Amino acid sequence: MVARDEAEHDLEMLFRRSELSRPEALIAANGRDLFAYFARRVGSADDAADLAAEVFLVVWRNADTISSDPLAARMWAFGVARNVLSNHIRGLRRRHRLHERL
Repeated sequence: MVARDEAEHDLEMLFRRSELSRPEALIAANGRDLFAYFARRVGSADDAADLAAEVFLVVWRNADTISSDPLAARMWAFGVARNVLSNHIRGLRRRHRLHERL
């Protein structure tokens, strides 16, 4: 539990640092975790990096709506990641079915 408290404190500190924008702080605090989330699920480091980049793009595009609460922002980013992963898997299935038909 101590490690989690320290991680939450570090996340809050990143959000409060004035030289980082909210998207920058969110990506700095969660980028590795998002990459690991994808890497565990897709197996390819290249695909994981591409999917994480898609999440980062959504973060930047929605900079105005990112919560000032670091934990809420993290949960939102992982919700985006879940949707990006679902779209990726759906695309793989479509391509596989198309390949079978040809």
